[in-house]
Amino acid sequence: LALRGSTADAGRQVLIVSTANGEANKYHELWNKARTGALANLHAVFFPWDTHPGRPSTFKADMIKEHGVAFANQEWPDNPEQMFIASGSKFLDGETLKRWEALYGKARLDSISIPGFCDDYNEPSGGRFENEQTYAYRVFKAPEPGRRYILATDSSEGGGDACAAYIGDIDSGEQVATLHSYAWGAAEFGKRCNFAGRAYNNALIVNEDNNMGVATIAELVRVWHYPNMYTRPKSLNPELQDDDEGKIGWTTNKLTRPLLFTALQENIPTGKQPLRDAETYAQLRALAYIRHGESMKIEAPGGKKAGAHDDLCICAGIFAVVRERVLNGPGIPWIC
Repeated sequence: LALRGSTADAGRQVLIVSTANGEANKYHELWNKARTGALANLHAVFFPWDTHPGRPSTFKADMIKEHGVAFANQEWPDNPEQMFIASGSKFLDGETLKRWEALYGKARLDSISIPGFCDDYNEPSGGRFENEQTYAYRVFKAPEPGRRYILATDSSEGGGDACAAYIGDIDSGEQVATLHSYAWGAAEFGKRCNFAGRAYNNALIVNEDNNMGVATIAELVRVWHYPNMYTRPKSLNPELQDDDEGKIGWTTNKLTRPLLFTALQENIPTGKQPLRDAETYAQLRALAYIRHGESMKIEAPGGKKAGAHDDLCICAGIFAVVRERVLNGPGIPWIC
């Protein structure tokens, strides 16, 4: 309606420019209507990757080698059909993830002493792995004086779900530690995040406020008086109320969830966000585009009922989005 109103006067035009990102979304709908003539005043124009001047003939092949077929076809398509990722397609190319895990993946430190944080460094995750010993704490790099960190969380909703936290270096983008346990409740998780955040130079804690995340926030603020909690910036999103500005916590919903995955899709294949943790890589490998009626969602096929989880992926995405805002300055208006 806003677009129609702005183009009501003769002579005005609106250009809608986008990279496709899956089928069954608003842009896919607009494209199909424009292409078939269903919308009289909307015209579809496609530019293949080699329209860009100066690109060598090997450009597309190079991009496939670096990013995988699915991502390269989306970002640099040969034809309109190629640019829309179909349901069931992997979110990130498996070979790309394998290559980056070989380059950046790292075993957790054998031992580390950070008082108050991981006193029992070998505490088991208590999770779903039958043939593999996993740990609640996985530290890949100890905190360093003067470094800035973000601790992004996904609190457990119960029912076999895990509490997860991802600690990353703001300036390098590097993943330095994770907390991941099926045994912690919301309050216990808040306590653990408090000590982890303080150990990492009072890291900026970005806690989801969905579901049990509210209880974790309450634990951090009211019990532990944590000094550096993420608060929502000024929003460009008209669906958010004015009093949401300054509110503690991150809400993952239909508007913000795509931002998380878009950030990962940009950062991981390009090495901007070096991941160390094997379980984070495992979760990313499982993610795919799954159709739900008229919409497309990025998730692990089968969901939690099938033993699939995305908690560390969500944390990694929150880290990526908030890190970008920190680096660009707090005055940048945000959608979430």
